[in-house]
Amino acid sequence: MSDKIKIYGTLINHFETGTEGVWWALQKAPSGFAKGRSYEDLYLLHSGDVLEIYDPDALYSRGEHKILWTGTIEKDTNSCLLERPLNPEVKQQNVGGFWVHWLQRGFFNHEQWNWVFIMNYPAKIIRSSC
Repeated sequence: MSDKIKIYGTLINHFETGTEGVWWALQKAPSGFAKGRSYEDLYLLHSGDVLEIYDPDALYSRGEHKILWTGTIEKDTNSCLLERPLNPEVKQQNVGGFWVHWLQRGFFNHEQWNWVFIMNYPAKIIRSSC
């Protein structure tokens, strides 16, 4: 029997020097008096995770968990490939002007996928404990 872990927070497009592009992630909601973001509360999305994205207007104004999209993470690493400007032999995905490592297969469209992370939509990840 595998235990499922549920993690609530906001979606972020995580990147920093050396990552060479965006990693899609969920920043766990801080507990207690914690302020800001920490690596301990950062969860990169993995193939097989179940992701629920909530309507931020419904959640923040009425407290409703209206689901905008739910699905299993399936990485698409072939669409939206562009040559890297300083290394044209290397192609990488690009959406909304951001270099990314993968896009979600079957989401409405790639620009909307990028948008929910840029705008930090509320979400939940369900993943196996192992």
